[in-house]
Amino acid sequence: MPDLQSYLDNVSRIQLEMQAIHPLYKRNYPLIIVKDDEGYIYDKKDHESYCFIKKFRFSIHVLDDIAACFCLNDYYNKFCCFIGYELLDKEIFPILCLHEMVHCYQGVEAEEELKKKLMIYDENSPMWEVDYPFNYGDKNFVKLFDEYLYSLSNEDISQVIEKRKTLLDNLNDDDREFIIWQEWKEGLARFLENRAREHIGIKNNIKGAKKPYSRISFYRSGDLIISYICKHKPQLTKDIRRLFEVLYKNKSIEYW
Repeated sequence: MPDLQSYLDNVSRIQLEMQAIHPLYKRNYPLIIVKDDEGYIYDKKDHESYCFIKKFRFSIHVLDDIAACFCLNDYYNKFCCFIGYELLDKEIFPILCLHEMVHCYQGVEAEEELKKKLMIYDENSPMWEVDYPFNYGDKNFVKLFDEYLYSLSNEDISQVIEKRKTLLDNLNDDDREFIIWQEWKEGLARFLENRAREHIGIKNNIKGAKKPYSRISFYRSGDLIISYICKHKPQLTKDIRRLFEVLYKNKSIEYW
């Protein structure tokens, strides 16, 4: 493994600058660089630079372009950012790290408790979110999601809430939960990812905005609805439990 310090120092620099945007970036998050099915753990001590801790071998094949967050049993059960070696020299490498830091923060602060309240959560399936059988091609869903996304392109928050309510009311309970969960979990990560992209001067990530729709589309709608919430109640993005409640209940702005 070559010297990674310059890449990791760049992550630290941007993370420090992003502390003004969200307090989650004031915490330390271990980075796992993945290469040839081995993980190289880098962590900070007392908020100093990342330093190499140890390496370990995965029991399964892991892609060298992975970007994910997992709780690592072999490292004090900490939530860690797993980033593939092939991404190191990419412009978006620090952005991917900051995106996964959001999931680390969610994991520590709220996710484990909140997801256990969901009907759709399957504790026996680590891939329950990816494998959830949402019918993205359903004509009624596509029509209502089109209208919801379109409402997010204007400045009328009441229309956004109305269109989102219509969409959610026309889904079964499981599908409704699935969208809300994805908008909270991935929408917040995408929202903060795009603030980081703006900070370093690269284009926003708008994947999922076009048909055919997929789970990634809820990253986009989550990013946009959280952007609206931030405009009106910026403190809500700092209180992620309350943010989930607002997204779940979908009430008018006076209840935020």
